[in-house]
Amino acid sequence: MPVLSYSLRAHGEGHLRFSNGIEQLGSNETMHQKVYRRALNKVGDKAYTQVVRALTKQMGLKRRQVLTYGGVRKVRANLTRQDFQIYSTGAEVPLREFSAVQFSFGVRARPWGKSTRFTGMFIHAGRWNSGKEVAQGHVFQRVTSSSLPIEKQFGPSVPAEMVKGESEAAFNRMADQLPDRIAHEIAQITRGVVS
Repeated sequence: MPVLSYSLRAHGEGHLRFSNGIEQLGSNETMHQKVYRRALNKVGDKAYTQVVRALTKQMGLKRRQVLTYGGVRKVRANLTRQDFQIYSTGAEVPLREFSAVQFSFGVRARPWGKSTRFTGMFIHAGRWNSGKEVAQGHVFQRVTSSSLPIEKQFGPSVPAEMVKGESEAAFNRMADQLPDRIAHEIAQITRGVVS
């Protein structure tokens, strides 16, 4: 299960510029946690939106399809855990979801947003222009030279795509905003005394 995560346990000691603000909050540990939790959740929610948006472009799918087939979820920071996670539990997406159309040579679909020819694959029973879909329009390929068995074809999977390319870069860009957000939350809680 691929996970994009940002944790204050790993980075909390590195936020030395906030030591003055944390001292102003007093020795109350819950106030420190509240500042970090609010900052993590605000930046994490923005990161979730950007990651899903990047995945739609990266894979060539609609947002609903990415969320449905990818099982993309987020785990927000709370009182017991000071980290924000975006994870995906989905499998490979069926090739039919990538605007698959049958032609005489096979099938044309758009995985990764690029039109690709899949020679020898089919959607329709009988002739390529019969219009009789096999199994609700899924794309199949024959395993042997005889008519059966046939094998359903798939495109990329959301979990594999989430941890590379533009979606990973989008998460890292948003994570870079966390120090500024922590400073903002300190200013909010101290009513502007510490900024």
